Amino acid sequence: SDDGSDSLKAAEELLDQLFGSEEATSAMTEIDDVEALFTEPTPKISTIVEAAISDTESALVTEIKHRRPKAPRPGSAPDSYQYLFKLMVIGEGAVGKTTLVNRYVTGTFERDYKTTIGSQFAVKLAHISPPDAEYTTGIKIQAWDVAGQARFKAVRKMYYSGAAGIIIVFDVTRRRSFTELSKWIQEADESIGGRVPILLVGNKTDLPDRAVPADEAKKWAEDNGFLYLESSAKTGEGVADMFTVLAEIMWMEARRVADSKKTEI
Repeated sequence: SDDGSDSLKAAEELLDQLFGSEEATSAMTEIDDVEALFTEPTPKISTIVEAAISDTESALVTEIKHRRPKAPRPGSAPDSYQYLFKLMVIGEGAVGKTTLVNRYVTGTFERDYKTTIGSQFAVKLAHISPPDAEYTTGIKIQAWDVAGQARFKAVRKMYYSGAAGIIIVFDVTRRRSFTELSKWIQEADESIGGRVPILLVGNKTDLPDRAVPADEAKKWAEDNGFLYLESSAKTGEGVADMFTVLAEIMWMEARRVADSKKTEI
C-alpha cells in the first residue's frame, strides 16, 4: 500500500540519519568470507526505528544493555568471533578517553592523568545478542584512543582510516568539552570520508559540580542523530555498555549494507 511504502521510506531515511550513508560503510573491516557471515536474519527495520525514535537517554541503549544473553553457537571456541570492527575514541584532552578504554580492557581505574601521545590501541572481544539471531555474535573490537590536544590534530587524522564507528567523549564537569563536540564530528567525517555510527558519552558522572545537564546532552545527541549514554571510568558505570552498544550498532549497519547489496544483484 502507499502508506506502507511511505513508512518504509521514512524508516530508511531515519536509518541513514542514524548510521550514515552507504558510501561511508567502505570504512568497515570485515572477516574474509563476508557472505558466510550473513546467514542469520536481519533485525527488522521497524524494531530499530521504533527504539531510535523513543531514544532520549537511549531506549535503544537501554534495550541492548538489558537484553538477555543468548547461548554461544554450538562447537564455537570461547575466543571465536564473526566480525572485526575498528572504532575510534575521540574528544577533548583529559576527558577520560584512555581511562575508559583501560577500564574496559583491564577492569582497572588509573587515577594519574598522562597525556596520550598520538594514539593507543587495545583489543577486546565483545558478545552481542541481537533479537533475531539464534546465538550470540562475537565481535572483536579494535579500540583506538587518540590524543585530544590540538597540537596532535595532523597526526590524529591518519588513525581514522578503516574506522567503523566512533565514541565521542566529553567531561560532564567541563562545559567546553561539550561545546567543542561539533568540531570532533566534522573532523571524523572529513577524515573517514563519510558518516559512520556514532555514540556520544558523557563521562566522569561520579564527580560533583556537573556543568552539562543530562537532558541537554541527550537532546544534542538526538538532534544530531546519535545515541547517548553516561559513564564513570572510576566506578565502571556505563563503560562496558558503551562498547557493547556501539558493537551492536556497527553490526546492524554492516547487516543493513550487506542486505542492500544483495537486493542490487
